[in-house]
Amino acid sequence: VGAAEIPCRCSLNKLQHARDNNPDISSTLHAMILDLTPARASESIRGELAIVVPVYNEEACIEGVVAEWTKVLDSLGISYCFVLVNDGSKDGTLNVLARLASERPEQILVINKPNAGHGRTCRFGYDAAVSSDAVRWILQIDSDGQCDPSYFPKFWEQRESADCVFGRRVHRDDGVARALTSKICKIGSTLLGGRDMVDPN
Repeated sequence: VGAAEIPCRCSLNKLQHARDNNPDISSTLHAMILDLTPARASESIRGELAIVVPVYNEEACIEGVVAEWTKVLDSLGISYCFVLVNDGSKDGTLNVLARLASERPEQILVINKPNAGHGRTCRFGYDAAVSSDAVRWILQIDSDGQCDPSYFPKFWEQRESADCVFGRRVHRDDGVARALTSKICKIGSTLLGGRDMVDPN
């Protein structure tokens, strides 16, 4: 699998590679989406680029994050859809997401589900995006603003040269527990993938 790296915390994935190597992936993942809520999430995704955003208790900043990314995406003339997956937020996040979706229904899809953790929430968003016939690319970003959209044009330029483009944080201010978790993830993903994964967590 080809991969490219850019100093920014997000990842851009080429769907054709996944579909070619997993011919049954679309129907299987579509069934998984329909078993959860909302029904037919994948059919609501429009555009060649799906931006998967796991969201948990981000009432204060999610609107700003979406606005910053929208400005950059619009400047590039990309057809896109935000897939905002609310992971059972306990604050007013869902109300903000619902308002954003009502204002831009063609470009914002909100999926609300019970809390299941960051990893499963990301997977839920990926499942919905992969099941959409319209989507060619998936971009995953965080909902707290730590992914700088100014780096995205570099991702987009390299989309045809690799199956996946990864970003990494050059400077991190993690606690001891997060640093240890990141180190374990780095070692595990490097061993499994056969490639040095600098910032997998």
